[in-house]
Amino acid sequence: MKNIWDVNIQVGDNILDVIKYREDRSKAKANFDRVLNGESFTVVEQYGDESINRNWYQSEYSPLYDNSNNVIGLTVFSIDITERKQAEIALKENEEKFRTLFEQNMLSIYLHDVDGNIIDVNTKACSQLGYSREELLEMSVFDFIYTKDVGGHSSKQELLNLWNQMEIGKRTRLEGMFQRQDGSVMYAEVSTGLVRYNNREMIMALASDITKRKQAEKQLQDSYKELEIKQSQIDAELEKAKEIHEKTLLGKFSKTGSPEDISLEAHYYPTKQIGGDFYNFIRVENKLIIYLSDVTGHGIEAAIISSFVKDTIANYADLETGELTPEKMLTHVHKHYINNDFPEDYFVCLYVAVLDLDTYELTYSAAGMQFPLFVKLADGNCINLQSEGPYIKSYWTRIDGF
Repeated sequence: MKNIWDVNIQVGDNILDVIKYREDRSKAKANFDRVLNGESFTVVEQYGDESINRNWYQSEYSPLYDNSNNVIGLTVFSIDITERKQAEIALKENEEKFRTLFEQNMLSIYLHDVDGNIIDVNTKACSQLGYSREELLEMSVFDFIYTKDVGGHSSKQELLNLWNQMEIGKRTRLEGMFQRQDGSVMYAEVSTGLVRYNNREMIMALASDITKRKQAEKQLQDSYKELEIKQSQIDAELEKAKEIHEKTLLGKFSKTGSPEDISLEAHYYPTKQIGGDFYNFIRVENKLIIYLSDVTGHGIEAAIISSFVKDTIANYADLETGELTPEKMLTHVHKHYINNDFPEDYFVCLYVAVLDLDTYELTYSAAGMQFPLFVKLADGNCINLQSEGPYIKSYWTRIDGF
């Protein structure tokens, strides 16, 4: 009693008088009354002065009988179990914290043995799979996972081997597919490892639903495949456009068969994109046709329109040798441009000049060309061939101003 209440109790003292705390005194009196009524029992209770030593005791109460079997007193044997009790309390508190984290976790948690038999699950796991807790506790994880699709572990036996080789404190991350109760499939990312719980080793798996992420990845992969197909188609079309565009490029000037006293000179920058800009020379009997074309934009459409312009002028030159005037050629190109119904957002700027190789008379006209051509005369002087006119476009019905 000295260690508990800091009192030296003497024979004849009432023990209830030395118990300072009313609550402890009430507990002690209730225990005394039980044993004085003939009951034997063992209790675990906390006693003591907090300023001195308040501990846990395991006390065995027994009645004390006289020769006539009448209860005349009692015996109490108490053992200090404070350390054990504190350990139990700490364990219980930890278990309560674990249970709180377990139940309130945003991830699905599965506790199962190394054979896959489910020992416990949290609320999230139940809602995610559509089973009740009672149903899941009767199941194995192999009842809802696709073993061939879990992190490369293609069989049940390989997963069992993985679990049996795990060490406490080390975790493994897997991806797989779970089948819900309604038959739908959920993609899951699983972090799994060996833990000790309730003095038992078991596997703890934390699973997150990554179905949307997997669907997005698949859509992205499908998009990449579609882009690859489209890119292949574009590359093929560009090759065709390149062939068409190359037909519009000017050959060697010597093919014009121009007289020795006339020199033809040009300078150009090769484009980095397929486009619609080009120039050309055509010799028709005693006439030399010189033209420069500029089609808006780049790409296949511009290359096709450029090819159209070149072919149209060439055909006109072959068929109308007696009417080789710039104005008639521009009108001819414009008429056929409208008939071909080219896109309205494209237009052609075209400069045409015709040189009479007998008289050296030069006639010229332009459709929408911003910059004039220059002619260098024999005396060294240069003159520009300025001409104004609207560009060639599909929604105009005639060309004026040539």
